[in-house]
Amino acid sequence: MDEAVAAGPERLKDPDPEVRYRAVTLLDAERDLERVLESLSDESWRVRKAAVERLVGLADPERAIEGLLLRLRDADDAGARNSAAEALARLGPPAVGPVTARLKDPDCDVRKFAADVLGELADPSSVPALVEALRDADGNIRTAAAEALGKVGGDPAAAALEDAIARGDRMLQLAALDALGHLGKAPPIAVLAPLAKDKYLRRAVLRLLGVVAGRGSVELIAEGLRDPSKSTREAAFEALALQAQRFGERGVQGFAQAVKATAKSTAKLATLAREMLLAGNALAIEGAMRVLGVTGEPADAAAVVRAASDESLKEAALDALRGMGAPAGPALLRALPDLLPEVRPLAIRALSQLREHSATPALVELAREGGEAERALAVEALGALGDPAAIQSLARLLEDPALCGEAARALVSLAKADRDAVREACKGKLGGPASASAVRVLGRIGTPEDLPLLKTALRSEHTEVRLAAAEAAQTLGETGAEELLRLALADEAPPVRAAAARGLGAFPSEETFAALGEALDDREASVSAAAADALGELGETRAIEALTRAVSRGESQPGTPEVLPAIAAVRALSRLSAATPALLARAVAHPDPEVVKEAVAAAEALPDAGEVLLAAARSARWDVRRAAARALAARGDRSLLAPVREIARAERDPLAAEAFAEAVRVLEARPSRD
Repeated sequence: MDEAVAAGPERLKDPDPEVRYRAVTLLDAERDLERVLESLSDESWRVRKAAVERLVGLADPERAIEGLLLRLRDADDAGARNSAAEALARLGPPAVGPVTARLKDPDCDVRKFAADVLGELADPSSVPALVEALRDADGNIRTAAAEALGKVGGDPAAAALEDAIARGDRMLQLAALDALGHLGKAPPIAVLAPLAKDKYLRRAVLRLLGVVAGRGSVELIAEGLRDPSKSTREAAFEALALQAQRFGERGVQGFAQAVKATAKSTAKLATLAREMLLAGNALAIEGAMRVLGVTGEPADAAAVVRAASDESLKEAALDALRGMGAPAGPALLRALPDLLPEVRPLAIRALSQLREHSATPALVELAREGGEAERALAVEALGALGDPAAIQSLARLLEDPALCGEAARALVSLAKADRDAVREACKGKLGGPASASAVRVLGRIGTPEDLPLLKTALRSEHTEVRLAAAEAAQTLGETGAEELLRLALADEAPPVRAAAARGLGAFPSEETFAALGEALDDREASVSAAAADALGELGETRAIEALTRAVSRGESQPGTPEVLPAIAAVRALSRLSAATPALLARAVAHPDPEVVKEAVAAAEALPDAGEVLLAAARSARWDVRRAAARALAARGDRSLLAPVREIARAERDPLAAEAFAEAVRVLEARPSRD
């Protein structure tokens, strides 16, 4: 279709709504504002929507306000009125004053639309007029004003809504209660308790009680749970869920105490909660789970899990199952094979938290044959249960590339129950495909007796096994590990040498210092960086000269791993209190931004290093400038205020500009030393 033809005025009257839609989208709204306004009356909602978008997109949207307000008077065209209200709500602050004025309009429909729009605009300046509208002669307008105040919010709005409740106008009371619920603010229990007896207001009161702490509110909710009306009970279950969300354990415990005070109704409450688990309302289902956590029986465990297909309900379900206690474990275990895949992982988590040891065989089977998520959770659960009967099965899973990490962590957990059995199981896996994982477990739970095994692993033909041995020696931290790590420092594989260097930082000795000094010159940047970090950790001031040389590493290859030693060297020198302003000035001149940012971090608290930060603040890199601005703010040196202001005025990057503006504010707030 030719766009010039499609945009012609006659196309706005075409019988085909698609033609009219296209015509509106191509219309020049700046020149043909009236035609766009007329399109708000189109019978097609797509055309009306397109007209709204054109009006909101005007360079000066205020031009459209009067035309939109006129359409609020069109009692015979609901589409035009609704579209005009939508456009006014989206125009923002320019519309607030003109729309507020319409709250005095003689036409009650216009006043109603004005209140609705002000609610969407949510501008605090409209609150006084909306408060006055709470006394409008028309009940619909009073209700609309209450709803709008609930959307605008603020203490004045909440206070006015509370006052409205006291007037006895039930329709207004209902709207005010709903609005206060939206705001999360509630009148005192003394005000709400009488209203809870009114069937017309009870549901709104119950929902509002969800945000009110205290025994009184929970007792009222408990009464609502026994109401004959299903919709009222649903509101009460929602309120209980809100209590748990807002007040955590305190809210749940308060409910439990209220239930115990009325023990004769416990069974009935549990029955009602079971029915509510089938509701289509997630919040009410959560409340039902909370009730069953207090009043339920072990047989309810499976129903609670089945009801938690929504991700938002998982934690509430776990809380409920824990509330049922250990007897829920066997019931849940019996139901496990029949649960849908989307809730079975939840059941697995629950079984471990309930310490259901009889679940070990089922969890072992799931770890072998279950779905991907189920297998990992089953392995984790086996570790959490602490049942030594799972040790051999987990040791076999060390051979599974997809689960070896989880199996290793589970075995470490099981070592609390039987460390010797876990050690023996891992030793049995050495020399095979599970060697690396087994070695890592030994590093976490082993004894000095296992060091020869690690030394043997260091001679493996597989790099992964040698790396695991170096990491295990570091983790084991026993006497003899230092020598093993020095051996690993001569390995042919850079990852093994780097792991050894990192580990040696925990073993101060002349031999270690000499070995790390050599590693600092390693051709592989990762090894050199690890050695620099280790020397800093050792506190070896004799390494300062070599570390200072390393600061220049990677200058010809910025943005590559070759700069890693320079970054680590700056960090180590700072740790050794050897990062002088002169050295940091050199580091700030490094072409790699990560080296510069490390220097900025070191300069933040270093005396006489203000110029270093100012130099970084003038970097060509926005991220370096932002880091420098933050360091200048943290440093709080008011003597730097003038140059920081100058840099802030010249900054063009929005994120860096924000950081410099904050730095200026902080420095201006510091007392002058003059």
